[in-house]
Amino acid sequence: MQTGSESSRLSSVHASVWLVPTVALFVALQPLPYGYYTFLRLVVCCATAYLAYETFNDVGKTTGWVVLLGGIALLFNPLLPVH
Repeated sequence: MQTGSESSRLSSVHASVWLVPTVALFVALQPLPYGYYTFLRLVVCCATAYLAYETFNDVGKTTGWVVLLGGIALLFNPLLPVH
């Protein structure tokens, strides 16, 4: 288990990891070149895969959040896009 300072550091990292794709998704509401949306897929996929991994490590088992975040990572993956 984590200590108090380690847990607060981890939660602040999680907050910043949530913030990046959230801002990128709001920017995507504007009409932008297709390259931005490819970049967006990469950002969202990496962020959600990281959050799913960290959530699994924190809890120690597969939870609804792990499945949801993993599904979002698969949906937004840039290598095999889902149309």
